[in-house]
Amino acid sequence: MVNNKKTEIKKMEVSVIKNFKLKAAKINTVEDYYKIFLHFFKSEHKDLYGKEHFWIMGMDSDGYSVCLYLVALGSENMVKVPMTDVFNTAVNHKATNIVVAHNHISKKKPEPSQFDIDFTNKLSHMSQYLNINVLDHIILSHLSLESKESIYYSFLVAGLMDFFKQDTTYKLVDDVKDILEDEKKDYGDDMKNVGKKEGEHNKAIEIAKEMLMENEDIKTIIKYTKLTEKEINKIKNSLNK
Repeated sequence: MVNNKKTEIKKMEVSVIKNFKLKAAKINTVEDYYKIFLHFFKSEHKDLYGKEHFWIMGMDSDGYSVCLYLVALGSENMVKVPMTDVFNTAVNHKATNIVVAHNHISKKKPEPSQFDIDFTNKLSHMSQYLNINVLDHIILSHLSLESKESIYYSFLVAGLMDFFKQDTTYKLVDDVKDILEDEKKDYGDDMKNVGKKEGEHNKAIEIAKEMLMENEDIKTIIKYTKLTEKEINKIKNSLNK
């Protein structure tokens, strides 16, 4: 879709972005986000234009950009983006606000797929427990590269970012939420272990214990912890001793 609407956002300045520099610029609108991601996309080798990319731009609490990274490079019709990679990038650069973007290979006006919508919804909900605000998700296409017009899709302009804040589809159960709220207090130290399998497994065990004590059924616990039924039964037996 072509977005001519200029949605006001907090002003900031562009500094060094990955391995190249942009001229200092005030960023006042969603279209400015689009132009930065488009500039970054055009800096890639043309052989990569036929692959889907996923980028993140991070900002600090004062609204200044702290990073712009290519998080994942996929195939011609999809890009797999582990959410831990998105949040690791934000945390490592102390970003409290992020804008994400990806591209579609088609030469049609970009529209989000159901997967794009679900992914952004999950990202928005998970970010709340890390004190990170997802401001927008921009989608580019080949038309963006070829047209002189601004052609992109903005989740913020479309009203989806506000919708996600009210939606409860991916709201965590209260037990898990309470655990994450406690962990947030030790945010700085805990985030050093993000992505480490051992740390994730230990957290899953603690979550499972809490859920078992609240008499949650095993299928629900498996869904939220990714532990096996055998592991959960072992935890259950240890609690009954």
